[in-house]
Amino acid sequence: MVAFPQFDQTWLAVPEGQRRRKEWLEAVAEVSLAWFLEGKSVEVWLDAFQPIREQVLKSGWSYYIPKEIRTYLHYIRFGSGGRGEDLIYSDLDYAIVTTGSVDALAVKGRLHDFIRGMNDFGFPPCQGFVMGTNPRWIGSTEDFVRRINQYLAYPDWENTRYLFMVVDGRPLFSFDAWSEISNLARSGICNSPFIRWEMAHLGIHKTVSLSLLGHVQTARVDDVEVLPIKEGLISPIIHSVRLLALTHRIGQLGTSARLKELERGGWLTATFVNRVQRALAFGWKLRLMAQIRDALGGGSPKEHVLWSALSDEERELAAEHLRTARELERLVHRAFRKPR
Repeated sequence: MVAFPQFDQTWLAVPEGQRRRKEWLEAVAEVSLAWFLEGKSVEVWLDAFQPIREQVLKSGWSYYIPKEIRTYLHYIRFGSGGRGEDLIYSDLDYAIVTTGSVDALAVKGRLHDFIRGMNDFGFPPCQGFVMGTNPRWIGSTEDFVRRINQYLAYPDWENTRYLFMVVDGRPLFSFDAWSEISNLARSGICNSPFIRWEMAHLGIHKTVSLSLLGHVQTARVDDVEVLPIKEGLISPIIHSVRLLALTHRIGQLGTSARLKELERGGWLTATFVNRVQRALAFGWKLRLMAQIRDALGGGSPKEHVLWSALSDEERELAAEHLRTARELERLVHRAFRKPR
């Protein structure tokens, strides 16, 4: 197993705690770097890291949100956190379901403290503002049910994206009522050919970083050539697999688990699933190595990797795995035609 450094809840205190948080994150990066330099599995690293992330998140939640408020708030993880695919720097995207009467202003202030504090532990704020401080992502069970029904009734692209995010949600602590909300979104997607078409054609189609001629498509950021590893490789695979899994009524949240079920059900071949899994693992590893460099170099986390930092072998592998992602993307594009 990966020998991650121990996390100490006392580091949540300031000012001394701020230095210790930074040192801890650097230690995580150093252990991770050694792991990958030895050629070890990114999937094993992911499995070992998720309990650490959850421990840090639970400790931060308990520290920043007083018990008299926390009792009525239920934290729902979204994105990679919900799927169990968090990396060293994964966004703090979450919703809050309230039970009972709460002081909205008091809650919002505490949530801002929580967001600022968790940033030091590798939880940068969600750039898309999918957080409990956004009125759209906080409310009672009844509020969420009403919103989802509204989004199902008027499924423009923004509302469709919301529904797919809800499907990947997972409570941080035990909260049975969440299943009512997530199942409503899940069944709505499954029963709507139009919503599934939207995801296939507006959310997945032409997102792989590969040109029409099959060449790797890099971008320029701050006048430097980069490979948008998250948006150009990882996300197209995750979104494609999720759409197929929902279509075939697969309940798992993790991408690897969804792929196994798609293979078991005969919807994807074992050979293709293996290729997709290798492409996803390659993308995770490249992104992790970039995050390790950011953590050890004191830089801010980025969603791309320097093209010049890749070896010739890595560039060839990037092209191979992007072609696999393109094949998956085209499969999804063909499978979900616009309803007439």
